Parts: sequence; structure tokens; C-alpha cells
Amino acid sequence: MYYRKFVKDFSTIARPLHKLTKAKQKFIWTNECNNAFNRLKDALTSAPNLAYPETGTQFILDTDASCESIGAVLSQEIDGQERVIAYFSKCLSGPERNYCVTRKDLLAIVKAVEHFHPYLYGRRFLLRTDHASLTWLLNLKNPEGQIARWIQRLQE
Repeated sequence: MYYRKFVKDFSTIARPLHKLTKAKQKFIWTNECNNAFNRLKDALTSAPNLAYPETGTQFILDTDASCESIGAVLSQEIDGQERVIAYFSKCLSGPERNYCVTRKDLLAIVKAVEHFHPYLYGRRFLLRTDHASLTWLLNLKNPEGQIARWIQRLQE
């Protein structure tokens, strides 16, 4: 999984291959598996356009969620140009795929902040997400259950 941080949407691309490794799963190499393998091979053999992080520059965290995965891009504005530092992606579990869109987007934020914790801890950073309804979190009076735990994790 070391290469995950170098390939945008790694989890989404690798999902057909990941399914082959499940317990009691018959190993059947399909066209979808072949396409996934070739896309990953192409992504890994082409030079990634990543930058080294600069300590005095604010980080930008972009997050997104889809039906089957979540992802994030950590970047910084360096010399007037936004440069990618690293990528993060994760396939959603069965129960997570049943979340509403807002909850998936919140999960993407929580997991991305946890993943990039060494870069973001104790620093102000810009969070960008395409789900405007997440602004309700700022005004939520008494969050409960999973939402409360996620908010607490984000505040750490």
C-alpha cells in the first residue's frame, strides 16, 4: 500500500484487484481486473508530479466521496502554483457504502485528516470539499453517536 500516496484514486482503480484477495473468493481474472492492473502500472511507471512539503506554507486538503470510495489530495501553493504533496484513497466497507452522501463526505474528511495527521497536526489548513451541506457541522448543538465521535477526532 506504499504506492497509494503516489496515485490519485488508487483505491477506486485497484478495487477489482482488491476483490480478488477476499477470503473464499474465486480468483477469476476479468477484463475489469486487467484494465485496473494496466491503469495502476501506467500510473506507477510514469513520473508522479509530487512536491516536497514546505514547512512555512499552509496546506490545502481537498476531500471527496463516491459510491464506493473516498479520497483526498494534500497540496500547497508553492511559487504561485498549487502542487500536490500526496494522495489518499480508501475503498468503503459494505456498511460505509450505505451512508448518505453527507456522511460519506464527512468520513472522507475524518479519514484524510487522520491520514495526513503528521502534516496537519497543530497547523491551520484550508479544507475544500464539494459538499456544501457539511457546513451544518459548524452549527450543530448536540451531536450524537458516530457524528459526535468524528467531530471529536477532528478537534484533536
